[in-house]
Amino acid sequence: MRLFDSEDLAALLRPRPRRQSSGEIRRQADLAALRLVARYGHCTVSDLAAALHPGKYAVQSAQRVVRRLISSSLLAERINALGQRSLVLRRGGVVFLELHGTRSHHGMDLASVAGPTYRHHAITARFCQRQELLGLTAWTEHAIGLGLAALSQKEVLELCGKLPDALLYTPHDDSRNVPVGAVEAVEVEQAKKGTASLVRCLRQAERASNGASVRGLSLRGVAFVFDRGQQHASRIARVAQAMWTAPQRAQFAKYVRLVSVAIKPPLVFGDWEEEPLNI
Repeated sequence: MRLFDSEDLAALLRPRPRRQSSGEIRRQADLAALRLVARYGHCTVSDLAAALHPGKYAVQSAQRVVRRLISSSLLAERINALGQRSLVLRRGGVVFLELHGTRSHHGMDLASVAGPTYRHHAITARFCQRQELLGLTAWTEHAIGLGLAALSQKEVLELCGKLPDALLYTPHDDSRNVPVGAVEAVEVEQAKKGTASLVRCLRQAERASNGASVRGLSLRGVAFVFDRGQQHASRIARVAQAMWTAPQRAQFAKYVRLVSVAIKPPLVFGDWEEEPLNI
């Protein structure tokens, strides 16, 4: 009588997968947190919790990682322009990331979190992080400048005609090991832009309509993101109506997306609503 067949013996002889040690799990969590801060320039504990530690105890898990990285002199806490605590890379964190193949820049200069453009950059980062939770890939202007995006800064300028606040990347299936897909330019409206600046942003819709692409990545349009309590949508519509003829409005407006976000002080993201550009 056979006690084992060949499949049973193969299963017994097959090496069991090694379980990760607690130290390895901590190192992976630390590296993921540092890379997130590197990509956006600065983050809050809430950002890390939402992006890296989904679940009931997300904030507590993120706080443990942050305490560990601060005590190791890899991260630092800075008081930002809104009076909150932001996390930035220390020089030791930059060296650590470079040893693990990630380019980065330290955030110890005051302008990184306390300058007049902090709120604008923070809204951009928060919106992009929420988009990544939906399965997209986001590259902010900061990440593009560091070379962390699929396109270089020069290639983004070639594609969009300007450097947008961010790009949202949707991949397409391709058998080749090259980036292919579509990117959407993101323009965050915080302070009131001049007409010339809005015109440059809207030109990206024209480029998308004309099939602009660089290295397999096509431009699919432009998304304007703004606080719902401000009147940016009507201003964008007025500028678009003035710069485009009636046939052009029908052609280009469908490449523009308006995203109004409910933002509570100091910078708490609520729900957002999307609508086309109706002109």
